[in-house]
Amino acid sequence: EKALVSDTNSEGNEWVKTDKPLPAAKKELAVTAEQLKPFIGEYELMPGFYLAITSENNQLYAQATGQQRFELYASTPTRFFLKVVEADVEFFPDAAGIVNRLVLYQGGQELEGKRVK
Repeated sequence: EKALVSDTNSEGNEWVKTDKPLPAAKKELAVTAEQLKPFIGEYELMPGFYLAITSENNQLYAQATGQQRFELYASTPTRFFLKVVEADVEFFPDAAGIVNRLVLYQGGQELEGKRVK
C-alpha cells in the first residue's frame, strides 16, 4: 500500500507503510539533586544570549535569555533533553568534575555555552 506525498527527500516521492513501531519516546534517567548541582549556573551561548540552568526538587531547568523556563530531562548523567522542542543540552565536566561548558543541540546546530556564573 503506497501513498504519494510531496516529500522530495524520499525516493520516488513514495512512502511505504510498514509494521514497524513508532520510535520510542526518549527514556528518562532518574538523577539526584547532588548529580544536578555541578550543572547549575549561567552559560553564554553568544554575546548577550545566556542559558540559565537551575534546579528545583530534583528537576533541572533551562531558561534562555528572554524565554520561559523549560524542564530538562536526563538521557545520560550529563546529557538532557527538552520535551517542548527538539533540543538537547549536554554538560562537559572537566577531570575534577567542574562544569565550565555546555553544548545546546537544536535544529541541526550546536551552540557552545561557556559558564559565566
